[in-house]
Amino acid sequence: PIPPIQRAAITAIRDSLAPSATARSLLATAEQGRVTAGFEFDPESTSGATYTSQHREVFFNAGGWLTRFDTVDQFMPWAGYFAAHELGHVAQHRQSGPDYGRWSLRYRLMHQIMATRHYEAAADAVAVDVAWQLKDAGKPEMWQVLHGDPHDAHLALAYARSIAKNPDNAVNGKARRAVHDAWFKDPLAVLHYDQVVLDNTRTVLDVLV
Repeated sequence: PIPPIQRAAITAIRDSLAPSATARSLLATAEQGRVTAGFEFDPESTSGATYTSQHREVFFNAGGWLTRFDTVDQFMPWAGYFAAHELGHVAQHRQSGPDYGRWSLRYRLMHQIMATRHYEAAADAVAVDVAWQLKDAGKPEMWQVLHGDPHDAHLALAYARSIAKNPDNAVNGKARRAVHDAWFKDPLAVLHYDQVVLDNTRTVLDVLV
């Protein structure tokens, strides 16, 4: 069992997402899949949170920048955003089956790279969708920090522009698709996840050797 203070934080993050219909659906999927959540300490990682499909666990990185905010009000919007992103991966796992997230030499390296790119783009699209829904529900904090972030503001802008063209895009999936496509315009994000695939493949090869 995780410490009470961590359990309270997980509950608070979950509750902060509840006004979003997309988040409620993702949380239900996680509950059906018996996905657990907690904290781990990994100061070498740049990730705010991680979903490990083999263990069905979402971990927030207690050693990363996410837990270095001075106040709860600064921490919660980003924690919610990372939670929504990782819950997006949970939903992908359910749709993709047991091979999701497993690094295997059965698949061509380029196929794994492209799959990872699309998984990450889609998870960000889900998280932006949640942020928009929370804003519409009178809780704009996640949208505000996302819109003001130099790395992710273009994702929020793509979503908002899509809805400006047609408000129905918020519910027909086109606004999410706009975020997905915008993700590929950030070369640093693309290169980061390409490197993740290469590093994991190298680890598999080292084990075999």
